[in-house]
Amino acid sequence: MSEPVAPILEQVLTAIADEIAQAAAVANGRFYPAWGKGSGHMSTHTCYHDDEYPAYMSGSAYYIKPTLEECCETHFRWAKSQCMADGGADISSFATEKWYISWEDEMCVQDCFDSDKTATKNCGGLANAWKTLHADAETCCNAHMFWAVEGCVTKSNNIVVNPADLGTGKYYIKYPSQTGADNDRCVKDCDASIAGCGGLKENWNPLYETADDCCARIDYVQRNQCLL
Repeated sequence: MSEPVAPILEQVLTAIADEIAQAAAVANGRFYPAWGKGSGHMSTHTCYHDDEYPAYMSGSAYYIKPTLEECCETHFRWAKSQCMADGGADISSFATEKWYISWEDEMCVQDCFDSDKTATKNCGGLANAWKTLHADAETCCNAHMFWAVEGCVTKSNNIVVNPADLGTGKYYIKYPSQTGADNDRCVKDCDASIAGCGGLKENWNPLYETADDCCARIDYVQRNQCLL
């Protein structure tokens, strides 16, 4: 059975309209990727809007786009927000205020402009396209820093805490590579700035109620050398 004429005609007309739009873009010297061009107020991670594109781009609907957004999406998708901003677009609506990991800072930050950062809004700049966004800091920290969730959430939310309030006060085992000692040691789960504390445990460290319970787990270490 043959296809209805109307849908086929609509597809043809749409294709023709797209070709006309692209041809107009090429003819008018619209937006093209500014690879290796200049510096100053315009970054090479954006698209220019003039007739000075390289010869190999001439007549190409792939390189030359009718809008800045299409050009940025095609050629700078990994840094689309920067491309749009450097191209002169208003990108104020791009900020979602959701959370993404900042490995450099070892915490999660929000998808918003650095200039909008406040005591309660931890802006880390607009997220690049490859960043996974999360609804809150805790979800983000669990996804990317599962071994140090508590510290990540505290840092991400700009929470100022009293060191004495950190940790459980229970005990866990630290290994020679962590302590510099010649054998495993039991330490108290509390902030290292406090006397008698071994620092906050990681998520994978089992906890023991008392020092004796912990030392019993490493009974190959003499009891008088068990605690660090």
